Amino acid sequence: MENVVGVLSVKDVLAGIEGLESGGVTGQLQPAFFVPETKSVSETFNVMREGGHSVVLLVDEFGGIAGLATIKQMMAVIVGQMGDEGVAPEEPVTDLGRGAFRMDAGLAISDINEELGLEIPEGDYQTLAGFILDRLGGIPEVGDVMEFGDLRITIIAMERVRIEEVELRRLDSGPGSGTGRDGAN
Repeated sequence: MENVVGVLSVKDVLAGIEGLESGGVTGQLQPAFFVPETKSVSETFNVMREGGHSVVLLVDEFGGIAGLATIKQMMAVIVGQMGDEGVAPEEPVTDLGRGAFRMDAGLAISDINEELGLEIPEGDYQTLAGFILDRLGGIPEVGDVMEFGDLRITIIAMERVRIEEVELRRLDSGPGSGTGRDGAN
């Protein structure tokens, strides 16, 4: 059972190290601040800034702790989304023509389905990479191919065990439902 009693900052502990001997760490605890994990990064950042919170605990739908986020992490996400000034952002989906698309495997399934008019099923995953991992049942390698319905998905780039980029191609032939590597069923 999760029972968060507060947040303890190393900075605060080190600043008050002399008082720890008599009062323990409980005197250094700050109240924990909770937000639902479904709240957007910008909303969470605004709530943290307005409330003066440097750390929030993310709560899942069951009331469990899903994670922890710092104001510094929120800033990194927001600044990272802005990109470099004067540099055009890379498109997450590139139309290669003839029914083929190169895309970031971290894209949300719902966004891909909406943008390309597809029906990739959602499940215990949110991204195209999650869908691929679920279907393959293992970590793919660059060049691995899987088929689902009328789609062929080829792994284009990996970063260690993370699927970075894929090519998604609509097949002209009949519906396939392969879920293994190299198009195997």
